Amino acid sequence: IQKAINFFSENVISTQNSSSSGFKIATVLDSEIRNNESSYNGIGGSDHGFSMSGNKRVSFYNCSAIGNAGNGFSYSTLSSEGNSFYSCFAEGNTGDGFDLSGVVSLFSCRSFGNDLDGFEINVSSCILDACIAKDNGGDGIEVSSGGDNAIIQNCFLSDNDAFGIDI
Repeated sequence: IQKAINFFSENVISTQNSSSSGFKIATVLDSEIRNNESSYNGIGGSDHGFSMSGNKRVSFYNCSAIGNAGNGFSYSTLSSEGNSFYSCFAEGNTGDGFDLSGVVSLFSCRSFGNDLDGFEINVSSCILDACIAKDNGGDGIEVSSGGDNAIIQNCFLSDNDAFGIDI
């Protein structure tokens, strides 16, 4: 999906694509992604479940990224803004569960058993509310930009290999 406005996607499964990310979502505005799954995609460390860049006001509802050869959900640019994740799930990815940049909000998202951090946030502003990070290979939550304008509340962080929260 590239350069789309008011795009809608629901109940799509992208699985076992051998040399790419499950979903590539770039320069998309005012759109919704619902109940989509990206699982067991890629063969290299940059083959993410959901690979995203330059999006504004895109909302993800009940999406899952499972067993991908990279991050589960990956936003690569700080120019992304106003993007939200509701009840999304990342498990068993070889990178971070969620590796997000820009202005982003996560509500009731879960990140279990990923090789690196549960949530790595490189942000200018973020909200993590009622999120869970458990059994990840790195931090439960890492805020890489120093935590400016970060709100982390009502979260549960358990059994991660490094810190619960690293700011």
